[in-house]
Amino acid sequence: DGLVHVPATPEGTLQLWDFNSKTLAATFQDGSSTTEIVDVQVSPNGYHIASVHADSTVRVWDMRKQKCLAVLNQKNDNDNNQPQHLSDVTSVTFDPAGKYVAYSGLGGVNVVTVKEWNAIAAALSSSDKKTAWSGVVWTTHNGLVLHGAKQRQVGF
Repeated sequence: DGLVHVPATPEGTLQLWDFNSKTLAATFQDGSSTTEIVDVQVSPNGYHIASVHADSTVRVWDMRKQKCLAVLNQKNDNDNNQPQHLSDVTSVTFDPAGKYVAYSGLGGVNVVTVKEWNAIAAALSSSDKKTAWSGVVWTTHNGLVLHGAKQRQVGF
């Protein structure tokens, strides 16, 4: 609703500020990570916060319960159901309906289903595995626009 602001600290903490009361409403930090946060997005429905960390992990937070729900993009070579691991992740976004989370980095984009955090909805790989996608944005037509070395629109 535009009445909250979620800045990040260099130590990996998110701060939820309430503009109405002009107070710090909550602080979010996962004890397992103190790495710098490079991107933060709030879901359109206001239920979730997604944060990209300098170690290329993506954390999804429940804003109301004030806890980490999932850590995405962890390196796990033994699980074939996991999305491909991306390095240098720099961007995260929720789709307009709040059903999907997309994050981009070196080698592609992963899209996961909200609430089924390990369920891969789509994985878009760069053919050379060296293309860094520096940004990903949902369009109003449920497509993704990828920014990087080349701009490309992807239907979804």
